Amino acid sequence: MLAPNRKELDENSLIIIDKIPRLINVCARNEESLNQLFDFIENNPNKITRDFLALITDTMKVKPSLTSAGFPNRGFENLKSFNKIIIRLKIIFCLLGSMIIKKINGLNEQFRYEYKRQSSVLLGKTLKPVWFFCPGLGGQWPAMAKALMPIDIFANKIEECAQILKPLNVELKHMLLSDDKNSISSMTNKFTATTSMQIALVEVLKKLDITPDGIIGHSFGEIACAYADGCLTTKEAVLISYWRGVITETDNKIPKGLMAAVGLSCNEAKRMCPKGVYVVCDNSKDLVTISGK
Repeated sequence: MLAPNRKELDENSLIIIDKIPRLINVCARNEESLNQLFDFIENNPNKITRDFLALITDTMKVKPSLTSAGFPNRGFENLKSFNKIIIRLKIIFCLLGSMIIKKINGLNEQFRYEYKRQSSVLLGKTLKPVWFFCPGLGGQWPAMAKALMPIDIFANKIEECAQILKPLNVELKHMLLSDDKNSISSMTNKFTATTSMQIALVEVLKKLDITPDGIIGHSFGEIACAYADGCLTTKEAVLISYWRGVITETDNKIPKGLMAAVGLSCNEAKRMCPKGVYVVCDNSKDLVTISGK
């Protein structure tokens, strides 16, 4: 027998959405029971409390075994709050379903929910591997951290990185939050901004109890990999990225040149490259990096 939950409700019990969207995990033994849970959440907004969501989320931690059906039908829902601002939300998860709930504010402080659900069935009982990939140069853009700053863990790590770089006259938060394209124009800024983003994302994934089966880094993305693997501290990772950028920009002993990603095979690129330009990385069957001057 299960003991009843005698915790009394208070004014905060029904506040299930704070500053950021909330991801609610749900799983069940069959699709009917999964949809019944979704229906209950959708049809009873005044009964859905923080504690209730925490309890049903724990069912996602039950792994199917060889001797039981487990919980092959799984889903997750994302609760999102709007207030005259349209926020684009991208979610990438290796899960089996979703239910996105949007809380939309209306007149007289009234609000309503909009629901969109997805679900699928776990066919096998083997867990797919999870890998972290930390890319190098080329994936950065102005204000790339702005949408993630409402996540306290992420914001705190960015602030920590900013304080490390502040004595070096690097305004990290300006680079990550400003729409000014010139804010990340230098190599040093690109390196430090990207590394700080990556290690902040690692902290978010750790808080979600996501442990990777492997970690891959490309170019200076290996710095964030070393952080994720526990080989570097935050300060060490950020400073390595900073000095890598400074040396790249200022060391006259390093030959000057440029790099470009080209959609050709290695052999095709070699035939077309002029004198002084070389294939320096064979990325795939139809993508290479060339460099030279």
